[in-house]
Amino acid sequence: MILSVLDAVNASIGFERPIREGEQVLQAGFVVAIGIKAKNDDELHIQALVLRTTGVTTKTPYVIEIWVDLSKPPGQRVTKDSSPECQCPAGASEKCKHIIAVLLYLSRVEESDLDDLSCTDIEQQWGSLKAAPLQEYEAKKLTELCHVKAKRDVYVSNMPEVTKEMEERWKEALTNCKKFS
Repeated sequence: MILSVLDAVNASIGFERPIREGEQVLQAGFVVAIGIKAKNDDELHIQALVLRTTGVTTKTPYVIEIWVDLSKPPGQRVTKDSSPECQCPAGASEKCKHIIAVLLYLSRVEESDLDDLSCTDIEQQWGSLKAAPLQEYEAKKLTELCHVKAKRDVYVSNMPEVTKEMEERWKEALTNCKKFS
C-alpha cells in the first residue's frame, strides 16, 4: 500500500467528520481520476480529480495534489512540509473530505496500480471523462425512477350525471355515518 489509513487519520488532524465524509465521497465513486504526476527515490507526487458533492454536473472537479514521502513509515508519509492541496473551502483548513477520499483510496492500492501522468493528463482526462461519469448524476423525472408508480388519471372523462336519486342515497349514507361516530 502507498499509504496507511493512519495517514488519512493524521491528515484529518483528529476530526471525525472529514474521515466519515471522505469515505462517503470514495464510495460514491467521486474520485474519477488518479495517478502519479512525478516520482523520485523517496517521494511520489500524486494528482487526482474528485467531483464536487454540490454542483456535480455544473462545475469542474477539484484537483487534489498530494506528496507522499516513501522514506517514512506508514502513518507519517503525508507530512506538514508537503500538505495535500484542494481548492475547496475546507482544503485550506486541513478538514477536506476530498483529500481524505484520495488518501483513503491510496491506502487501498499499490503504487503499480496508478498510472504515470503527464502535465496535461488531468485536463485531458477530465475532458474525455466529462460526459460518461456525469450521466449518472443528471436530473431525472420522478417517473423514470423505479420506486415511483405511473401517474393514474383520477378524472373520469365520461362522468355520469348526478340524479336526484343518487343525491338522496349519498345524503342518507352520510347521515347514517354521523350517527356511529
